[in-house]
Amino acid sequence: MLNALECGIRRHHLKARCLSLDAYYSDRDIRLLKLLIQYLQADSGKESSTFIAGLEKFHFCWEHMLGKVLKCTVNLNSKLPAPAYIDIDGRVLTANKKGMRTDIILHDEHKNKYTIADAKYYAASNVGNAPGWGDIVKQLFYEKALKTLDADASIKNVFVFPGIDGNLKEARVRSRQKSTDESHIFINDFEPIYCYYTDPMLVIKNYLKGDKMTELTNELLRSV
Repeated sequence: MLNALECGIRRHHLKARCLSLDAYYSDRDIRLLKLLIQYLQADSGKESSTFIAGLEKFHFCWEHMLGKVLKCTVNLNSKLPAPAYIDIDGRVLTANKKGMRTDIILHDEHKNKYTIADAKYYAASNVGNAPGWGDIVKQLFYEKALKTLDADASIKNVFVFPGIDGNLKEARVRSRQKSTDESHIFINDFEPIYCYYTDPMLVIKNYLKGDKMTELTNELLRSV
């Protein structure tokens, strides 16, 4: 039996979903909203009810779940450098809200090692469906920024993809001027970004149980 508060919440969500129909135009969105309305009208609150929902952008969910199941996570976003503008009068205008936002940072305090992990819900089976130049540059810049906080720390950059067996080992910055088809010259000023794959069902199971993935954490922190 639903109490008055739960009934009020249901009525609020039902009204919001009905109003949303006028704002959505694709058949898929309208069909999804109608199913949500049907659920709120008839099934919500019943112990035997079944509700299935899909996410259009699972990347955010993947990032969130990995951040919860990994150990040794730290939030350093508020400490990372941020942009500032100087106006024509010479005044410095800070723009902290436009600062860097890392996905996940792991820190081994005993060895003073950091791993900057970018959770990517990509197949990453070849260069066509792997992270692009913008993703690579962002990670390299995160590493450079983290060095300003702790110059003596060891820093490792990684992409974490869903999958059991992965095809990609690492991402490197290659010199197109000096490289040939037979000889590849990598620019050592840019550290590699290592690629890791983990079973998404295992991540989901650990997330739902509130457990930590110690083995994956150790693997991401391990020196290469």
